[in-house]
This record gives sequence, structure tokens and C-alpha cells, in this order.
Amino acid sequence: MSHQEANHEFCKRLPKIELHAHLNGSIREETLVELARERGVELPPEFHDGFHTNRDPSQFLNSKPRSLVDCFHIFSFIPKCVSDVAALERITREALEDAADENICYIELRTGPKILFHHEGEVCTKEDYLGTIIRVMESFERRELNRYEANRQRRESSETRLPLIPRLIVSVDRSKTVEEAYENVDLAIELKASGCKQIVGVELGGDPTKNDFGEHFLPVFSKARRHGLPISIHCGEVPMARESRDRPDLVRAHEEALSILKFGPERLGHSLLISEDLGVMLDDLLIPVEVCPTSNVLTLELANHEEGCLLKGIQNH
Repeated sequence: MSHQEANHEFCKRLPKIELHAHLNGSIREETLVELARERGVELPPEFHDGFHTNRDPSQFLNSKPRSLVDCFHIFSFIPKCVSDVAALERITREALEDAADENICYIELRTGPKILFHHEGEVCTKEDYLGTIIRVMESFERRELNRYEANRQRRESSETRLPLIPRLIVSVDRSKTVEEAYENVDLAIELKASGCKQIVGVELGGDPTKNDFGEHFLPVFSKARRHGLPISIHCGEVPMARESRDRPDLVRAHEEALSILKFGPERLGHSLLISEDLGVMLDDLLIPVEVCPTSNVLTLELANHEEGCLLKGIQNH
């Protein structure tokens, strides 16, 4: 076993938590291909360009770095493939199975509720969408706890991985309307108030070039906060600058990031390209950052700087 393979095996055996995992982004490549074929969806060529069937996980490499724009283009095809309850159940179950295989003992999946269909053609509402995920999580957690307890009773706990405990963050897509944002947050509030332990917060994600947190979504997340829901917000995914004569987009990105920091969410997602002055502010505020090293290396700026190498990217994060 090489040194790199030994490092990979050591990391895999460590108990871990996963706080930033998008449900659609966690779909297995082979599952996406299969669902697309079954539902008559033609995936874009750039997806197949980056498809790996016998990838060696110990290499920590991405042979096809993708830009943020490329990623959102590919992501737009996933809802077309996950168009019914059966597909939603499958990708949720497989995401949890894959997490357990990586020795993750606590995971927070995040997704925005969508309208799907049952096999009988009946409409699956946004409430049903979240309910489906929650039922899969409840069933998976019961099996995990029973497995772990059975192994403990057989005195096999030293070689048994911890049970995986799954939880759910309800997402708001910033490319959609404010009305839809309120709808998603209201669903999270109702589920939390009903005693649903799986709901642990809400988040703002999606294409960072669309809309603006302070202008469009501040009241939405203020409502979530009033109802006791923890909040995570994607931030610093695009370049920014406090001042720029030629690039007003950089200034707008800086202004939005500043408004997010002033709001003070419980956590931030990525924050990879946050400007130096806001980095100082972030240090003072002590807001935890979901650094997402794999995503940052494979799809954001570190992919270019570190030739797609995850280990180098983490070391220079």
C-alpha cells in the first residue's frame, strides 16, 4: 500500500461529520445516467467528459475541473431526472449509504422542496417532497442504531463504525422568487414546530450571480431566525472587491457579502473568495465556515491553482 493509499484509508476510517452536502449534488454518477435514460433525458456532453467509472479514490484528483457556471449547468439537468418520488427516495437512500460507507456519523443533507409526481401520476407537493426525504432518513437511522446496538451487544464495538445520524436543511434557491423563498422557509418552520427532529435549519444557495441577499432575501431569513431556525448562507463563491472602476460586479459581490456578514448567520458556505477586509471582519465575528474542500478544489478557484489535487488544495486552503 502506497503512502497516499494509506492516507486515504486512514481518512476513510476516521469518524466524520458532513455539514454541507446538497442532496442533488450527492447523486451517484451511475444513478444519474440510469435515471436520465429511463426518463428520456439527454445529459449535456460536458457531464460525460468528466464521467469516471473506475476512479481510484486515493488519487484525490479531478481530471476535468469545472467552473461554477459549468456545475450549475449540469445541476440544472438533475431535477429533470429526479422527477418522481421513486427517484427521490433512491437518491436520498444512496446518499446516506455512501456517507455511511465513508464512516460519516452525522450528516446534514440540504435541498429545496420541489413538486414531483407519483408513479400513478398524482402530484407530489413540496410538503410530500420533504416528507419523503424525512421518512427515508427515519428508516435509515433506525437501521443504523439497531445495527450498532446489536454489534455492541456482541462486543464488536471496537470494529464497528458509529451509526449515521441524518438531518435535513431546507434550501432556498436564490435564482427563484422571494415568494418561493417564503414558501420553503414556512415549510421548515411548520415541520420544526410539529416536532420534526430531522429539520435542523434553512440555507440560501444556488447560482451566486442571481439576485441579492440584502435586497431580496433578508426579510425571509429574518423570519426564519424569529422562529428559531439556524441559518447557513453560501458566501464568497465569486470574486469581489471593495472598490473597482472597471468591474461593478466585483463591488456588488462585496456589498452582498458585507450584508450577509452583518446579518450574522450561524454558518457560512464556502467563503473561498471573500475579500481580505471582509476576512478580517469574519475573524472578528467568529462565524464558522463550511469550507467544502472537495467542492472548492474540484469546481472553484482551487481547481485552477492546485491542478485539481484535493490534498494540495486543502493544505493551501
